[in-house]
Amino acid sequence: MLMNILVVEDQPVVRELLTAVAGAALKGSRVQAVGDLESAFEAARATRMDAVLLDLGLPGCQGIDAVKRFKAAFPRVVIIVVSSIDDSRVIAQALEAGASGYLPKGLSPVGLVAALAGARAAAQQA
Repeated sequence: MLMNILVVEDQPVVRELLTAVAGAALKGSRVQAVGDLESAFEAARATRMDAVLLDLGLPGCQGIDAVKRFKAAFPRVVIIVVSSIDDSRVIAQALEAGASGYLPKGLSPVGLVAALAGARAAAQQA
């Protein structure tokens, strides 16, 4: 299944790396990238997104609130949080808020590829 994936990350280098890994992992899928939550909403309104790689440290948005807002606006989208915060309480909060997965930024690209494969399976069931 080809997917529409949205990378939402404010740091340009990280955004480009996530976009490249996602594109390589899911060949033929469409990967878009934006740097803030409002641009993410615009992109998701314009294109039916299957999965979102969502940073918790976006400007103008307080952490878990980004997950809640995105899930409320787009309930069928698979949200995978990608964050430098590796705290079990924050991970639990993200999952309770509607994220399907949580990836620390220290994770290897292989871990990201595995998470994307899981997101593809979840999107097929949605």
